[in-house]
Amino acid sequence: MKRPYLFLWISFAALILCKLLFTGDLSALAVFIWSAFLSVFLLVKNRMPGKKSIVISVAFTLLVAVSGALGKNNAFGTVLFSVCTLLSSLAVTSEAEKSGRVKLVRSEDKKGLLISLAIGAAAAVLLIVINTLAMGSSNTIAPTFEPVRVLWAVQPGIGEEMVMRAVFMAFCLHHTPKPSKAQSFAMYMMMSMPHALGHNMDMIGCLISGAVFGLPFSFLQRKRDISAAIFSHFLVDTARFIIFGV
Repeated sequence: MKRPYLFLWISFAALILCKLLFTGDLSALAVFIWSAFLSVFLLVKNRMPGKKSIVISVAFTLLVAVSGALGKNNAFGTVLFSVCTLLSSLAVTSEAEKSGRVKLVRSEDKKGLLISLAIGAAAAVLLIVINTLAMGSSNTIAPTFEPVRVLWAVQPGIGEEMVMRAVFMAFCLHHTPKPSKAQSFAMYMMMSMPHALGHNMDMIGCLISGAVFGLPFSFLQRKRDISAAIFSHFLVDTARFIIFGV
């Protein structure tokens, strides 16, 4: 097993142990620290991306910061999420520029972007139905459309896709341009489960969330581009906030 993947599996085991032994937000903090480490590693290896990518990374960070400030996150959580968004966005775009193996947008023309958004929206429809049915059993359905609820979804849509998913893909593809089946399995596991383990759910809930929601977003990132996953995630959370408010 290559050392980078061994490192990922050891870190993943430590995250699971943290989830089992501690309550509260320690698991989420562990994911943020892990993501930040991978981001810094990639930036050291690839150096800073070009000006366009820096502008995009800063824009992502500002959107996440505003969304967090308007949402229910505390100040520390908003700052931490924003800093990690900046680091991961710079790291992912630096890998995209250096190797071309990571795609923020598969094709930079308008048609390519619209196709990515359409694919993301199509995936979101099914995930919204699943999420609504799952949450409806324990939450009151009281649809309320408020613009701020749409803004709340920006943080998970952009931040979680960059911090808790894209940087893991970039790290894996940096070391293995053509992953074997075992390496691909590891990559999809790291793209799906740390994000789920960072949420306030029991282990069974994390496994279900990683499989039902994490894998589809991971496939969108890997098979299409990160933009499709961001838009899909944003739509799923927008629907959740409008329907349930949580």
